[in-house]
This record gives sequence, C-alpha cells and structure tokens, in this order.
Amino acid sequence: MTIGILIAVVTFAIIVAFYLNAARNRRRAQQFIQTTGRPARARILNVSDTGVTVNNNPRINMTIQVEAEGIEPYTITKSSTVSRLAIPRAGEVYEAYYDPANLKRVVIQLGSPQPA
Repeated sequence: MTIGILIAVVTFAIIVAFYLNAARNRRRAQQFIQTTGRPARARILNVSDTGVTVNNNPRINMTIQVEAEGIEPYTITKSSTVSRLAIPRAGEVYEAYYDPANLKRVVIQLGSPQPA
C-alpha cells in the first residue's frame, strides 16, 4: 500500500468518525430536550425543499411557530430530513418540546399531526 492510499484511508476514517460523533451528539441533545424540556405545539407555517436527499428522503426547511403555555408564540426555522411519505405541510400542528434556556432548541415529533 502506498503512502498516498494510506493517507486517503486514514483521512476518510477520520471524516466518517467525525460525522458519526456529530450525529450521536445531535441525538443526545434531542433526547435531553425531550426529557427535560417543556411541552409545546409546533405549527408549520412554511415548508420548502432544500434540494438535498438523504437515503431517498428529502431534507426540508420549515418555518415553525412555537406555542407554549407561559410564553409568547415565536417563530423559528429548522431543517430536517423527513420521510418522503410524510412530508409536513403548512397549517399542520405537531407535539414539540423546547428548551426554556434556549428557545431555538426545539424538538418536533413529526409523526402524525395533532388537530389544529
């Protein structure tokens, strides 16, 4: 094996390890917000396609209005990879949790929408 191939393999392994670690950290942060955050409702205001597909599922941008007891409704933008068969639509409302220390940290349960 030449040095060039060895460097390429090591570089690839480092990049893969970095992305796997980042994904694990995102899942941990989401689990933390779901267990310690406060419940809310996430009303989808706008959905747009980013043009990126992951495992044949689209990555979308969503403009969301977060509504919760004790705070004024506020709007955030989130990107998410969603099932091609269950793309959220404007007007739908989902269960969500937010971090009161950082209102931008919101986890949305994109299963089935709640009644509006």
